[in-house]
Amino acid sequence: MIEPNDRSALTIKALKPGDPIEVRFNPFASAGVQGFVVACAESRLRVKVHATVGSLETDGDPCLNWDVIIPWTSITFVRHLKDKPVVCPCREDLP
Repeated sequence: MIEPNDRSALTIKALKPGDPIEVRFNPFASAGVQGFVVACAESRLRVKVHATVGSLETDGDPCLNWDVIIPWTSITFVRHLKDKPVVCPCREDLP
């Protein structure tokens, strides 16, 4: 089950904790993760991962609930998602 993102396109200027995002990795942007921003720093992005996207393979878990730190140098792009999971372990302790 999903719910709409509570931030509109007009209010999304930067990443803030709790934002649902998709992150694609260098060098070809064919693999990435979807999840929630935990923290955003000048050199890295911390994400609570809900699922993988693209060519990354996982064992089919409904929620990965990984807490990962990704250096900005390994990221091709980040985009806000318009929908997010309603009840999920990866949303615990997030705004």
